[in-house]
Amino acid sequence: MRELNLIFNKKLKNESLILQKSGLKYIKKLESFVYVPSNFKDVKRLEPFLFNKDLLLFVSSILKGYPIWEKDGYYDIISYWYNFAFLVLSKEVDSLNTILDITEKMIRYKHCDINVLKRTLFLFGDDYTLTPLKEKVNIYFESIKDKIESIKWSNKIGLIIPPQEWTLSFIISTDGERKFPFQMTEEEKEKRVEISVIVYSSANGYGDSWYIRLSNSNGTISGIWSSVRDKNYRIGDYIYELHKSPSLFSFKELIKEIEQSLQCTFIKKIVFSSFSKGIRNKSAVDKWLLS
Repeated sequence: MRELNLIFNKKLKNESLILQKSGLKYIKKLESFVYVPSNFKDVKRLEPFLFNKDLLLFVSSILKGYPIWEKDGYYDIISYWYNFAFLVLSKEVDSLNTILDITEKMIRYKHCDINVLKRTLFLFGDDYTLTPLKEKVNIYFESIKDKIESIKWSNKIGLIIPPQEWTLSFIISTDGERKFPFQMTEEEKEKRVEISVIVYSSANGYGDSWYIRLSNSNGTISGIWSSVRDKNYRIGDYIYELHKSPSLFSFKELIKEIEQSLQCTFIKKIVFSSFSKGIRNKSAVDKWLLS
């Protein structure tokens, strides 16, 4: 059982038998989720519990006592955002007050998952009751947009990005091909190396809007970098450190350093790419890589 659900279970023992029964069903439903809500259909799976006012008050009290902005990194992200969405879905005054308090504190403390909060609120479309909350979140992101590296990078290379949330990803490799482990020999699994890049629109509270991953297929080479991660990567049993912190703007320098370290050459050809709907002039990424 996940952390937040364990807290639910423990505190339910002090409640009425009726609330205990409905609460246990609710916990069971939360345990069935394997990722944070990503669309309104996910949220609607909690609709059967909406008419239980006591459960709503109980969920609200649990979230008030679980301040993720005071936690050191880890928290029960799946259960937390489903509970958050459940309170939003209810539109009850107490629930919305709790959501308002969470939103204000996440903004104040610049929590790393403000982007998840934004995405969750916007799952509810044009619901007028959420307009003040959405405005607060939009004002926050507007205030940091000039600091978001993904947006600055997109503008510089000529990529046309939509006003809504977006993501793009691409992969380059040392053989210039898209391959899966079952297609490779044991030697290829060790020597063939990939660099994967994911870029997204909403920086989290720490300012992250991208990450870069270095890997081979047998796991002897690995590195994951973002603006808040360290500069380390692993080759076999040894840990190395990049000379310069990686970024989208220094991506080519990163490639050169990795090539020197691994004694390999990356083919400047994108072997796989994915773009969110609304992104235009996608060829700008290829041109940037080749320039």
